[in-house]
Amino acid sequence: MGFKFILLLVFCLILSSKIFSQTQNPDQELGARTNLYRAGLYDFSDPGAINIRVSVWGYVSRPGKYIVPDYTTVSDLLSFAGGPDQNAEMDDLRIYRTLENGKEEMIKFTYDDIMWSEKIVVNHRLIPKLEPSDILIIPGSPRFFFKDWFNVGLQIVSVLVALVNVYLLVQYNK
Repeated sequence: MGFKFILLLVFCLILSSKIFSQTQNPDQELGARTNLYRAGLYDFSDPGAINIRVSVWGYVSRPGKYIVPDYTTVSDLLSFAGGPDQNAEMDDLRIYRTLENGKEEMIKFTYDDIMWSEKIVVNHRLIPKLEPSDILIIPGSPRFFFKDWFNVGLQIVSVLVALVNVYLLVQYNK
């Protein structure tokens, strides 16, 4: 029994060393400045430009606060945030802004305004320039797709099968 335990312990140590050896980042250079990807703070600053702090909320891959150069566009910020996820409603993007006089402003625009601005001709279009402390809001709502409905149905069927199995087991043992 002692030999099997020691063999199992050695096997676990070898296995754990393989796991921990893969957690190192080979692309990271010693002393290189790294972006802060902890706690929702992302640093895409440019040392040669004025940098501003903005936020991205809603249905994106990486919501949070961003430090970006002042020349960053809304499409750049959306890209930094990992892009919209499958539940995002791109017809109703918003920027929430607090003006210097204390008033609050909500600017609404669409994804088409951002991406196809040169090709779309309208009388007035507002593609806002980002300002410090702006909040880009990407609204959305969760949607159920076939795989989601199938998963729910499968769970219901498995519960029903388990109940039938218990009923049959009780009837059989009477």
